Amino acid sequence: MLDWSRVSHYTFLEDFQILQNSDRDVREKPWAKALNREMMKKYQRIKRARKEVIRCNIKVWRLHTSIVDEEAHFSK
Repeated sequence: MLDWSRVSHYTFLEDFQILQNSDRDVREKPWAKALNREMMKKYQRIKRARKEVIRCNIKVWRLHTSIVDEEAHFSK
């Protein structure tokens, strides 16, 4: 029986005996290959970075508006 304490120590798909005896060899799936997993990690990082750039641009715009409003308030 699998439990989290054992599964959390596995680092490779080959460590899972339950996967070795299955009808289909999951180690041959595209998502099981190290290069593909690494590329997916990089893709997700780029995707998050693009969202972060959008977030930062919104914050910059808000800061700019705040500075303009404050300047207008104090120049009265």
